[in-house]
Amino acid sequence: MKRIFAICPLLLILVLTGCSDNIAVSGKVTFSDDNTPLTVGMVFFETETFQARGVLDSEGRYQLGSRELTDGLPAGQYRVYIGGALVEDPRIRSGEGPPLPLLESQYESGTTSGLTADVDKSNKKFDFSVGRNMQTAQQLKK
Repeated sequence: MKRIFAICPLLLILVLTGCSDNIAVSGKVTFSDDNTPLTVGMVFFETETFQARGVLDSEGRYQLGSRELTDGLPAGQYRVYIGGALVEDPRIRSGEGPPLPLLESQYESGTTSGLTADVDKSNKKFDFSVGRNMQTAQQLKK
């Protein structure tokens, strides 16, 4: 019985500190029509039970995190999607219209994006090329 009480604190420490071997995953997202970076939104890697995310920067780059911003994720196969890639039309005052989607709608869900990643220690950089929402692009050009 004493042995069980001696092991319990050790197990609790391992669980709380996250005894996993997370992999630092990064990459870049660009538009497929002109290779310019997507600079708004977040990249999500998901399974049925896990999700990690990374914020896109001004050059379209991201680093993934699950508990913290850049703590990586475990090795495995992931569905990938991009959320929050929205922009307000500069001719519309803030709050007077819905934000416009920058991407084709298929990229907003892991089940429809067609984007995947097989993460392991030798495969940890993932660049994605995504389709631009042409209606938004045309509206912003007006």
